[in-house]
Amino acid sequence: MARERAVFWAGCALLWSYLAVLAYLTPVLLDDWYQLAYLKKHGFSLGSVWDYGVYNYFNYNPRLGENFLLLTNAHRGLHVVLTPTVELGFLFVCFAVALGRWPRPSLRDLQLLLLLLALIWLASPVPGVLFAYRPFCTNYLYSLALSLLFLVPFRMAVDGWAELGRRWWFVPVMFASGWLAGMTNEHTGPTIAVAAAGLVVLFWSQHRRLRVWMASGLAGIALGYPMLFFAPGQKQRYGAVAAKLGPTDHIRDRGPDGLFEIVIDFLWAAQLAVFLALVGVFVARFDAARRGAAAPSPDRRVVFTMTALVLGAGSIVVTLFASPTASERLFFAPAVLLALAVLVLLHLLVTAARVRRVILAVAGLAVAAHASWGLVVYVRAHADGAERERILSSTPPDQVALVPPFRQFQRNLWFLGDDFDYASLREYVAHEVYGIAGIDLDRPAKSEPQAPFSTRLAFELDPPLADAEVWSHLTMPLSYVSAYPDRVIQLVRRLVPQLRRIPGHRLVSVTGYTEGLDLPERRGRPLIGMRWADGEAMYIDTFVLLDSDMRMYFLMLAGTVPPGLTDSYVHACGRTVPVETVREWRGTRLPYVPWCRGLYVGMACNPTECWLAGIYWR
Repeated sequence: MARERAVFWAGCALLWSYLAVLAYLTPVLLDDWYQLAYLKKHGFSLGSVWDYGVYNYFNYNPRLGENFLLLTNAHRGLHVVLTPTVELGFLFVCFAVALGRWPRPSLRDLQLLLLLLALIWLASPVPGVLFAYRPFCTNYLYSLALSLLFLVPFRMAVDGWAELGRRWWFVPVMFASGWLAGMTNEHTGPTIAVAAAGLVVLFWSQHRRLRVWMASGLAGIALGYPMLFFAPGQKQRYGAVAAKLGPTDHIRDRGPDGLFEIVIDFLWAAQLAVFLALVGVFVARFDAARRGAAAPSPDRRVVFTMTALVLGAGSIVVTLFASPTASERLFFAPAVLLALAVLVLLHLLVTAARVRRVILAVAGLAVAAHASWGLVVYVRAHADGAERERILSSTPPDQVALVPPFRQFQRNLWFLGDDFDYASLREYVAHEVYGIAGIDLDRPAKSEPQAPFSTRLAFELDPPLADAEVWSHLTMPLSYVSAYPDRVIQLVRRLVPQLRRIPGHRLVSVTGYTEGLDLPERRGRPLIGMRWADGEAMYIDTFVLLDSDMRMYFLMLAGTVPPGLTDSYVHACGRTVPVETVREWRGTRLPYVPWCRGLYVGMACNPTECWLAGIYWR
C-alpha cells in the first residue's frame, strides 16, 4: 500500500513538473500583450489588480478568468507554480465529478487519472492551446475547474456523503463557490446551475431532507451568473455586438445549417475520445467472449451518470447557438463533460485486466504523443519569443524593430501560431509595451500589411478649445493613436475621464478622422473612423462574409450605419470600386469581388461625411 501511494504521488509530481515546464516555456502571445501593457503603466499590486477587475467588469471582459490572466502575466514564477497546480487540481475535480469521490493514492486511480487526461486531450479541439496559452487557460480551464469544483459537494452528497457540510462555515463557502461558478463563463453557467439543482432534487428524493449549504450554493450561482451575463462590459465586447444583436438574432443569422454545423464541429473534434470508448467496449466484449463470461453491463446509476454528463455537454453546445462566436475554445467545457461520460463507462470496463491493459496502452500512447509534441513546439516557441523580446527591448524609441517570425507560424493543436501577423497588434505592442516606432517581421511571411492611413483625434468642447490646448490638459496622454477604429475607441475611453475634468469646459465629442486615404471619390468629405459623443462610441461595426454567389461583402451591422447613405466604395491595391449597398435585417451589405491580394477598405458616405466601413486583409 505504501508503495502504491508513493507511485501515485510520483506520477502526479511528474505530470505537475511537465505542466510547469510547459508554463515556463510559453511565450508572450496575442492577448498576453494587453496585460503586459497594463502592468507596465500601473504595476502589480492589490490596488492595480482591483482596478483592473473593476475596469473589466464595466468596460471590457467581466469574466473572472481575465483577472487570473493578469496574475499569470504579472510574474513568470507565479504562472509556473499556479497554472500546473490548477491544471492538476482540475483533473482531480473532474475525477470527483465523474466517479463521486476523490482519487485515492493507489495505482488504479493513477491509471484512471492518466485515462482522464487522455480523454480530455482527445476530446478537445485544441487541447494544448487550452493547457498552455495563458488567456485560454485562465478564461476556460481555470474557470471550468471552479465550476466543476462547485458541483463536487452536490455530487458526493448524492453518492452517499450525506453528512457532508455539517459545519457552519460550509454555508458561506458554498455561497462564494456558487458566485464564483456563476461569474466564470456565459456558456457554462446555466448548465452548471441546472446540474446543481438536479443533484439537489436527487438528494431530496433519496433522503427527504436538504442541507442549508445546498440552498446557499444555489443562491450564490443565482447571483453570480446574472452579474456576469448582464455586466456592463458585455455590451463592449466583440465590437459591442451584444448591444446590437441579441441571442435570437445570432440563431436567425446562422439558420438551421449553421446550427447543425456547430454540432458537427463539436462531434468531429471529439471523435477520438468516442473512438477510445468504442475500443474499450469492443475489447471488453471480446475478452468476455474468450473467457465465456458475460460482458460487463452498466447498472442504472452508471447509465444515469453518463446520460447526465452527455446531456450537460449537449446543453453547453446548444447555448453556443445564441453566442456571437462559436470557436474551438468554447468547445472545451462540453468536451470535458463528454470525456467524463466516457471515463464513467471505461471505469466499469477496466476491471478486467486484459481490457485495462489495452485501454491504458492506447491512452498512454495518446498522452505521450501529445506531451512530446507540446514540448517540442514550446521549446522552439520559447526560444523564438525570447529572441523577439530581446530585439524589441533593445530597439531605440524612434526605430522600427525587425523581429523573426515564429518557426511554428501556423496554428496547430498546441500553438496559436504567430500573433504578429495582425498589423493592429504589432502597432499596439510597439507603442504601448515597448515605446518604439513600430514592429515588422524581418523576412517575407503571410502577415497583414500595416494600414496605409492614420487617425487624428479632434476634440469638441463647450466653449471651444483648440486641440493643442486640450492635449496640454491631459495628465496621462496616449502613447499613440491607432489606425483601427475599434482600438481608437479603447484608447479614447482612457482619455474621457481626463477630458471631462478640464476646468471651464464641457466635453461634447471626440472624433477620430482617418488620414492618408485622400481619394477623389470622397469629394472633400472627411473620412471618420469613430466618434465618441453622449457617453457612447460610434463606429461602423462590420463582419466580412460570403454571399450565396461566393462574393465577399462587408456587413455593416444595423444600428452602426450612419443615416442617409448616398454612395459606398471598396478600396484596395490603389484601386477604388463603387459598390451598391444591399439592405438586410442584420444591417447593410457592401458586396464586392476581390481583385488583388492586399488590404481592403470599405467606405460608406452620406452628403457631408464618409465613414470607414470595414478593413479586411486578404
